[in-house]
Parts: sequence; structure tokens; C-alpha cells
Amino acid sequence: MKKFIVTILAIVALFVSASPAVADSYGGPSETKDILIDKRVGVPYNSQGETRVEYIDNVSTDRHTYRPHDVVFFELRVKNTSTVRLHDVKITDFGPEYFTMFENPGDVLNNILNLDAGDFGPGEEKAFVIRGRIFHNDSVPTGTTCIVNRVRAESEGVADEDTAQFCFHKGTSPVTKGGVPAPVPETIPSTGATDSLAILSLASMLGYAGLRLRKNS
Repeated sequence: MKKFIVTILAIVALFVSASPAVADSYGGPSETKDILIDKRVGVPYNSQGETRVEYIDNVSTDRHTYRPHDVVFFELRVKNTSTVRLHDVKITDFGPEYFTMFENPGDVLNNILNLDAGDFGPGEEKAFVIRGRIFHNDSVPTGTTCIVNRVRAESEGVADEDTAQFCFHKGTSPVTKGGVPAPVPETIPSTGATDSLAILSLASMLGYAGLRLRKNS
């Protein structure tokens, strides 16, 4: 009798351990939903007499200090880290103090940029270039001010946020170690990209202003 009970328990244990595999063979792997967003600030620098831009997460004053009225470019990278497709991904970029967010791509309301990023397949990543301008009115404090820009991506109950910091200086002698004043085109170029190819196309459009984009690997 004891041997019989042990045999039954062994069969039950084998069935329980095998049941997930059986379920997977019929229903496929379990579905997970998740999303990731990364925001980087465009840092201008000189290279062989040309102005280029490198995107980094946070810009310290040792790296570069912007000035009032400078246009600042950002790169947003959004990735679907799910095993399933995500629909109607929304990006919300919250304009910080002393900074004006620009439209195209997306729409701006109350200095908040809202961007429809579309659908993302499993593992798919898209990149967007956005921009804005630092205030240059009397509300800007004298000296060096550092501001943090927050962005959020969400879809179907999953979301992720990221921040990027940069600093600007109001005064007669701004410190720009290792950098150059951010380019301010007379006509703000239309920006926005949904993949790497589009970013390269954007770079060619900005050629007339001497601005080239380089992704930070």
C-alpha cells in the first residue's frame, strides 16, 4: 500500500511539473507587456570647423552650458520590451521651467508636448527628435540654472518615464567648457523621426544651418 501511494504521488508531481509546458504548447508563451523610454540632450560641439550634436543623458556644466534664447534638441528613444504588440503609444514631454517646448512632431498645450508614437511590434524601437528654446526674458535668473526635463511613454496600462538635465547661464561670461553656443537657426527646422532612416533625413535637412546629428552609442 505504501509503495502504491508513493507511485501515485510521483505521477501527480510529474503531471504538475509538466502542466506549464502543456499549457504553453497549446496557448503559446505567456504574454508580457512593458515599455522603455530614454531621453537624451543634444550637446553641440565643434569638429573640423563644423557644428555637430552629440546626445547624452544629462549635461553637466563641465560638459556644456547653454544660454538664454538657445534652441536645445533632444532625442527620444522608445522601445516595446513586450512579447506582444503595443497599440497607440503616447509620449508626453513636460516642458521644464524657463523653457518653451516646440510642436512638430506632436502638439503643445500648456508647455506639455503630446506625441502619438503609433503602434510598436514586439522589440520594436522608434526614435524622435524634438526641440525647444530657453527663455530670454526678465524672468530668467542671473547666473547658472539647471533644469530637469521629464518625459513619459505609455500604452495599454504600461508606462515608463525618464529625465534629462541641462544647465544654462545668464550673464556676461557664460562658461562653456568643451562646448559651443547652441545653434539657433533663423527658421526652426521641422523635426521628428520614427526610425533611424528618418533621423538621417532630418540631419540632411539641417545641413543648411551647419547642424549634424550624431547618436551617442
